[in-house]
Amino acid sequence: MNQPNDPSMTCPDCARPLSQETHHGIQLDVCDNCYAMWFDHGELAAYWKASRSVGEPPPVDPDRFETDPEGTTLICPRCAVETLAVQRVDVFRGGPCSGCSGVWLSPARIEWAPADRAPDSRGSLISDAIEAAVDLVFGGLRRSN
Repeated sequence: MNQPNDPSMTCPDCARPLSQETHHGIQLDVCDNCYAMWFDHGELAAYWKASRSVGEPPPVDPDRFETDPEGTTLICPRCAVETLAVQRVDVFRGGPCSGCSGVWLSPARIEWAPADRAPDSRGSLISDAIEAAVDLVFGGLRRSN
């Protein structure tokens, strides 16, 4: 199992190294190539609490997630074994690890960036992705059909 801040952690999508970034005081692992995000166990809820003034996050609605019809599994960046069952929620794909309970989220399409502005830097694009992913996981945005 990879330890926190382990440089050998790689993206489940593109296998590139994940870099550490701090957002709202929470240190996250982010792919510089495809903007996938790794939340260690408890970090998703901690990020919600740190970035909003509404207290505890709502319960995650499992019906928001659609299982990949092909039954794809990927390698968890923390466990370094194939324990991630691919699921979809709106424009993101990802899922929880059955081994360490971390959560991987990756934009399937770059549609979550605010329409009224073009991303002005890699940092703001990643921040936008994190906000959109957290909102979707906790049901903050309506599903698009």
